[in-house]
Amino acid sequence: MSNGMSLSDPYSLLNSVDRAKIPDSTLVKISEGLSQSISYTFVWAIIPAGLAVIAVLFMSEEKMASEAGSYAETS
Repeated sequence: MSNGMSLSDPYSLLNSVDRAKIPDSTLVKISEGLSQSISYTFVWAIIPAGLAVIAVLFMSEEKMASEAGSYAETS
């Protein structure tokens, strides 16, 4: 940026002094970009979570019950 400010530190966006140095149009673009990246991250995280739920639903309790029984017998 021309005013000597570096945007390499994202926490500078939280500092009101540094934030005031950023032009409004640039600040809007930065804020929109950050919010979109966070949103996309959470949306893509739904996929493995959903697959995990499906995998759990297809698991049978039979093996776990037999292992719990054999553990109780050996104790």
